[in-house]
Amino acid sequence: MSVANDAGGTRRVLVKGADGQRRTIRLGRGSLEVARQIDERVQALSVAVLTGTPTPHRVTEWLAALSDEYHGRVARTGLVAPRVKRETRTMAGLLEAFTEHLEANNGGRTYTHHARVKRTMLAMFGADTDPDTITPLDAERWRASLVASKYATPTVSKDVKTARQVFKYALKMDYTTNPRNPFADVTAGTMSNPDRAHFVKRETIAKAIEAAPNTHWRLLVSLARYGGLRIPSEIAAMEWGDIDFEGARLWIRSPKNKNHGDGGRWVPMFPELRTPLLDAFELAEDGEVLVFGGQRWSDSSNLRTQFKRILKWAGVTPWPRLFHNLRASRQTELAAEYPLATACAWIGNSRAVASGHYLQVTDADWMKATGQGVTECGARVSQNAAHRTATHDNAEQRKGAQPTRTPCLTVPGGAGRSCAEGAEVTPRGFEPRFPG
Repeated sequence: MSVANDAGGTRRVLVKGADGQRRTIRLGRGSLEVARQIDERVQALSVAVLTGTPTPHRVTEWLAALSDEYHGRVARTGLVAPRVKRETRTMAGLLEAFTEHLEANNGGRTYTHHARVKRTMLAMFGADTDPDTITPLDAERWRASLVASKYATPTVSKDVKTARQVFKYALKMDYTTNPRNPFADVTAGTMSNPDRAHFVKRETIAKAIEAAPNTHWRLLVSLARYGGLRIPSEIAAMEWGDIDFEGARLWIRSPKNKNHGDGGRWVPMFPELRTPLLDAFELAEDGEVLVFGGQRWSDSSNLRTQFKRILKWAGVTPWPRLFHNLRASRQTELAAEYPLATACAWIGNSRAVASGHYLQVTDADWMKATGQGVTECGARVSQNAAHRTATHDNAEQRKGAQPTRTPCLTVPGGAGRSCAEGAEVTPRGFEPRFPG
């Protein structure tokens, strides 16, 4: 046994170091039994190092479990390499590094909702907190705080997914030693919010275009509503070389999707876009590359503020999600006229995203479904509500009434009326009439 006792009750272990010289590992005060266990492992480590044989598994496990202080005492014998002191990691540092990573990989594009995620996470966990200490329970508490703060369900969902991305990045970059993402099992919830969906009618957007202060604003509103472009990312990246007037199409660069193998898409030069594009082209200076030059066209907050002013000048009440609903309105129109796959290709999203966040039910859909185009064969049908009420009150008389002619339905796009002039059709609620 190589355990020695010192004055004052402290103990030490004597062992051959990597250079073959006798080394001392001071243990401090402790029981003899513990000192013997340490001695046994240290001697086994020394033999393995000096003879070039594998270190026993029980010894490697023991070394891994040692505190930095005691590991350092063993390392001074030369039998193991010293641990590299881990850089101090904080939540503030992690969130900053994550934001820089996103911007570097997305052409400098900023993500405004990340500022909210950063603020709420730092408020809950603290700026100087080590990410290693964040547990799944802490993650659930953070989500609960968002709900308690009355954030909308889609906002909570987006923030939870962002938090997952933050810790996924931390694991990838070895910013945390936790083997598992603490946000992995936190319920995100739906990203859809039907209450904020709004179909922007053509007559409404015509007023906004007319009230726009200059050519570029008229073009921007037209591209958003009739081209379905993302504002501001896709107009900020637009170049005159992307506009094919002869082929009547536009190449739309997509900064959002470029890291997913989708650098852009072709969009038809719809009739509503040709005049605004030609007007802007006439004003472009020789050699000008960008359609929308200048930083102001890439600031989403500034563009929303200015667009609200334009709507006010036009006498139009702003709708929720100003630019998103312009894009959604266009995809809704396209999907009604072309196959959904075509509409998605032109808008630049998937069927799932379109169905969950873009496609809307319009007033025209309701009018068509509830009988727009209904006419009586040879006479106009009265829609008087009082008459319907009186008829309902005389239900007993109606039971014995003879069937009368009923309105026929003119289906939009159909062959015409569904009943012949003067034909008798059994009303709904009566047994069919049979001859004889």
